[in-house]
This record gives sequence, structure tokens and C-alpha cells, in this order.
Amino acid sequence: MSNRNTKKKKKKKKKKKKTHIYIYIYIYIIYYIYIYI
Repeated sequence: MSNRNTKKKKKKKKKKKKTHIYIYIYIYIIYYIYIYI
């Protein structure tokens, strides 16, 4: 049971990291557009 919980927690952390990267890309695109204008 403990192993299952750890695995679930690890998956949640991975999902959070992926979301963080997505946000970073979004900010980068916005910054690029701002410089372009």
C-alpha cells in the first residue's frame, strides 16, 4: 500500500513539473511577442 501511495505521489509531482514547463513556454511566447511589437 505504501509503495502504491509513493508511486501516486511521484506521478503527481511529474504532472506538476510538466505543467510548470508548459507555463514557462507560454511566458516565453508572450515575451517574444512583446519584443516583436
